[in-house]
Parts: sequence; C-alpha cells; structure tokens
Amino acid sequence: MVRRLLIWSCLLLTGCGGGTEDPWEIIELGTDAEFRDIFFLDAQNGWMVGGVGIAVPGGIVGSTTDGGKTWKYKTGIIPKRYKTTSIDLNAVYFTDLQHGVIAAEAGTIIRTEDGGETWKKAALTGPVYARNQDVDFVDALNGWIIGREGVRRTEDGGATWERIDEEQKLEGNAIQFLDRNRGWVAGKFGAVYRTEDGGVTWETVPAYGSLEGLSGDDKPNFLSLHFVDENHGWIAGYRSEFPELEQYHYAVMLHTRDGGQTWDKQMEGVQVRLRAVRFADSQRGWAVGYDIHTGISTVFTTEDGGRNWVAQKTVFGEEFLAIYEMDGHVWIAGDRVRNEPQKLLRLVPVAASSE
Repeated sequence: MVRRLLIWSCLLLTGCGGGTEDPWEIIELGTDAEFRDIFFLDAQNGWMVGGVGIAVPGGIVGSTTDGGKTWKYKTGIIPKRYKTTSIDLNAVYFTDLQHGVIAAEAGTIIRTEDGGETWKKAALTGPVYARNQDVDFVDALNGWIIGREGVRRTEDGGATWERIDEEQKLEGNAIQFLDRNRGWVAGKFGAVYRTEDGGVTWETVPAYGSLEGLSGDDKPNFLSLHFVDENHGWIAGYRSEFPELEQYHYAVMLHTRDGGQTWDKQMEGVQVRLRAVRFADSQRGWAVGYDIHTGISTVFTTEDGGRNWVAQKTVFGEEFLAIYEMDGHVWIAGDRVRNEPQKLLRLVPVAASSE
C-alpha cells in the first residue's frame, strides 16, 4: 500500500507550531517565466534566470535592487539557432555588482561586465555538451560549471572556460567548491563526487549508501547541495516509487558533519520531490519541494541542522525550483503550474523588516 504522507500534517516533521504568524511575503512577478535559479550578492541586489518557452526564445534574466520587491527583466539573452528550441538559462552567479556568469542549455556559457545590461558568450575549449546545470565561484577569478559529461573551469572570471575532467566525464546537477582545490558534485542515480585538485580528478563518495542492485528509477536523483563550511553540508533530491503504475516521489536529504566522511539521512518518508536546499549556518536551513499529485510546493525549515524539519509554508500551483539565503534573508522562485501570475517568496529577518 502506498504511503500517502501529508507533509503539512506534521506527522513526521516535529516542531510544527500552529497559530504562528506567517513570516513569508508573496511577491507577484508579473511574468509567466520559469525561473530555475536565483542568486543574491547582498540583501538588495539579486538576479533570477530561466526560460519563457518557445514564445520568447533565448531565456530570461530578472534583476532586483530592492531585495526582491520589484524586478526588471531582459529576454532573448541567447539568440535562437536555426531548427533549435529555446535556449533556457539554468544557473547564475555574480562575483560583484558588474560581473556575472550564466550556465545555459546547448553547452552555452554567457557573461556580463555591466551588471547584466549586456551579455556575451564566453570562449570555450574542449568538447561542448548539451546542458550546463550549475555554476559556482570561490573568488572573482576562479569558477566551475557542471553539466552533462563535463566540468569546466575558469581562472579569468568567466571570460574563458576549459574542460578539466577529460578522463572521467562527470555528469551532475549541482556543484560547489570550498576553495580553489576542494569541491563537490551531486547528480542523478545517487552520484556524489569530490575533488581535492580543483576538479581535475574526482572521487566517488557513497553518500547515500550502497546502490548495488538498484535500478536507475530506484536510485535517488540529487538536485542541490550546500556546504556552509568544510564540515557541514547537505545534499537534497528525491527517489521514485511506481506502485500500480503510479509515480510517487519521496524526499532524500543527506547531511554530513565531518566533511563528507560520513552521511546521515534526514526527512525520510516525506512524499515530496525536493528541489533545493540552503543553510545560513550549521543549524538554520531551508529546503523546497513539490508534490506532483497535489500541485503544492512546500518550504521546509530547520533550527537544528536538519534533525527536525518543519513544513513552514505551502503554496498551491507553484513548483519551487530554487532557493537562496543571504544574511537571514531568503528568496524562493520556480515555475507556475496554474493560470495565475508567477510568484516569488521572500523572507526578511525581523530586525531588517523593522528598520
């Protein structure tokens, strides 16, 4: 029998407090676009990237200078090529107010030097693959991008990118580096990797445990990872079950306290497809997930490093895909699954909102 777990009932998530004031602000975005990633440089300046479908090819970039209360948009960032569909934008990172990089479909990487007013393609060396999934920088010059069968590195702020893992051909959905040498990648089929040489070679990490004997559908699909320091990190995703030809997704959250030497499982049994996780420190964090059967997205929060997760906010008709935290401010964006304007969730610290 399928366990239809109601994530908002708090039966498995301890610490739910009824009657408390909703801390989340819903912001109407005024666009039907799907936003796949969101990034803030500080509490005021941020960017979102995604796609607008075949009607407006070339992707969309949203920018804000007031903490996400209002947004300006640019579309058609990458011209559509002959006989191709829209080139959507998957991930964004800014190293300062002027310099930013976007990882996109069709093996494309674009960059700006004027705060997003104009964008141009970066120079690539080596094979080019269909999709770039995630991007991360550790300083103004050194950054990495993960996609289908490849890790690329830049040492000049994103102007040029070189394929650096020729032997292993990694595929992943999320990448994060702790410094110029140590980094992590997480992806589908339960794959987790780490490097200690800047991404040239990668070691497989059995974070989920043994995957032997599991089919591809039985293995977890990891979509997000976040380390707050060299010891404390989380990996978020979901696994699937197919009873009686129906599909159900269950949250998978992994946590390490010792730099990835050991991992424990959190949020087990919760029926939701986790899409993203972000922590402010080793204790306070947020995660977002979506239930395909109810059309409801849920924001989870924890105050104890993930030992207990609370379903803090539910939104019908929104499939949240991305989350970002900066100094206690949190922003959440994604795709709509109803005929209403696109929405963004914003959490402002009490001290900041009262100023």
